[in-house]
Amino acid sequence: MSEYFQIRRAAPHDRPQFSAQLNHADHVYYHLDWSSPLDWLGKQPFWVAEDGLGIRAALALIEDPPGIAWLRIYACRRGISPDEHWKTLFAKSLADLDPNTPPTIAALGLKEWLIPLLRDAGFHYHQAIVTLYRELDKDENDLPIPPPVFIRLMEEEDLPQVAAIDQQAFEPIWQNSLPQIEISFQRARYATVAEVDEQIVGFQFSTSNLFSIHLARLAVHPLYLRRHIGYALAADLIQRCKRDQFWELTVNTQDNNHASLSLYQKIGFHRSEQSFSVWVYGPDAQQLDK
Repeated sequence: MSEYFQIRRAAPHDRPQFSAQLNHADHVYYHLDWSSPLDWLGKQPFWVAEDGLGIRAALALIEDPPGIAWLRIYACRRGISPDEHWKTLFAKSLADLDPNTPPTIAALGLKEWLIPLLRDAGFHYHQAIVTLYRELDKDENDLPIPPPVFIRLMEEEDLPQVAAIDQQAFEPIWQNSLPQIEISFQRARYATVAEVDEQIVGFQFSTSNLFSIHLARLAVHPLYLRRHIGYALAADLIQRCKRDQFWELTVNTQDNNHASLSLYQKIGFHRSEQSFSVWVYGPDAQQLDK
């Protein structure tokens, strides 16, 4: 390890260095969410190791929503081993979190090299996220939207209701705060809500690339489960995708979310071989599994 480096907090003025030195390095982990990784600059805890050549490594463990702190970034400059600064930066980040109301800390096992570091730090395996896909045939019949469900485009004034449903529909580590819902709305290709009796009871956000759509978020109010709300949202999305000539629709869900798996398979999704693990720090892992 080099003797000539310092540990300090990351700041917004570090953005050019991140872009130049870390984005294309050999060991870069970015959490999957709607925010750009560099959007977290200026928020804490976010620590870097720095030497005369610039940033050697960076780690962000930022709490959002309250009570949940995801590993947002861990990246090392090319030529720096990922285990060289991990313990120090992770310990610095842990020390920044409120010990009186400690959040649940979680990370995605998106990189094979990261998983041994998570284990050594005290993370425990929680569950797996699996990917499903559905080919979009423009000549197939549209799936019916069951009455009395009405699907419409989401509007900005819907976002507080959407955030409230999100927080009731998911376990705490998967909930999104209202600011994250607002970012989702701004960046989604398709954002729709399901209404019953003029009340919002579900929603979906989807993103796009050149040929495919990814169903990034689908949630139904718990009081409206098993009333075909999720089916209606997915059926409407498939219609929109076909109309816009996308070739494929993908979605991720937890491997133990049997209701979601059943829904997606019912409407023609197939499970792919792609999956990644979810890790939770400390005793929270056992508590979440109960």
